[in-house]
Amino acid sequence: MVTLVLGGQSSGKSDFALSLLDAAPGRRVMVATGLAADQDFRARIMAHKRGREAALPVVEARADLPAVLGGLLPDHDAVLVDALDFWLYSCMMQGEEEARLSELEQVLGAAGGKVVVLVSQEAGLCPVAGDAATRAFIRAQGTCNKRLAALADAVWLVAAGLPLQLKG
Repeated sequence: MVTLVLGGQSSGKSDFALSLLDAAPGRRVMVATGLAADQDFRARIMAHKRGREAALPVVEARADLPAVLGGLLPDHDAVLVDALDFWLYSCMMQGEEEARLSELEQVLGAAGGKVVVLVSQEAGLCPVAGDAATRAFIRAQGTCNKRLAALADAVWLVAAGLPLQLKG
């Protein structure tokens, strides 16, 4: 079962996604895609790690998320990917967003009965960006979210810590 959890920055989407993972039986793992490029972001990552269950293993992935996820699914019953926006940005920096998104769709399509929870930024709710690079990222994020929502069994939107089920 593939679940997509969307939300804005600091909306509570990661906490909600973690609650979905906690409800899944069996072996669980989290895939983190963020790269701590500055002190503020390092602090955010550390705060997220402190809030996680100690027994929950965390695997890091960048643009290679499809391969990492495909490698984890045979040995795990549930996987949380937090977050697709960082992954997509890594793919865009390599000019590989379309190819990598197609690879991710294939991996998710072959997930079978495994629980896969995907967290993604709903970037389309923000004001129109003032520069072309940011607008390109927001368009790519919207495309990514729409494609993954189409294949997901369930889609949630989280705002102000409140989850709203959109699909499933």
